[in-house]
Amino acid sequence: LLLDTMKATEATMAPAFAALAALPARRRVAVIGSLWDFVGATEVEVVDRVARDALAVADEVILYGPAAQSAPAGLVDGRRVRAALSIHALSDDLHARFGHGDLVLLKGTFPYDHLVRIALVGTHDVRCWRDDCERRTRCGECRLLGPALK
Repeated sequence: LLLDTMKATEATMAPAFAALAALPARRRVAVIGSLWDFVGATEVEVVDRVARDALAVADEVILYGPAAQSAPAGLVDGRRVRAALSIHALSDDLHARFGHGDLVLLKGTFPYDHLVRIALVGTHDVRCWRDDCERRTRCGECRLLGPALK
């Protein structure tokens, strides 16, 4: 997993996608959460550009939350571009379908997405799967995170 979950503006996407492209992988997946700073463009236009840029380096793009809701008609095809409205379902899907040799980029904005929970599943009993979590606490420090797995 590549975690880039602090800030997701259009300007921060190119370095994240470059990292995804540069590392060896059997399959590459870009998960895109909340995007910000729509300077001179609508949210739909930015989501469209970002998803298409991600497709240039990823085998699959998954739009989560607001990005999924703002996807332009026809972009989400269910094959290379998918939508996920639930963080829990997204986590389950990623952990079920991807494994050794696959590379997943989690690109979102803290504190809106809390995408880091997807990574924490491997080390902790994640007990909070709220899609509308408004906590400003990092997930790894949150009292709602269960104990480390043994």
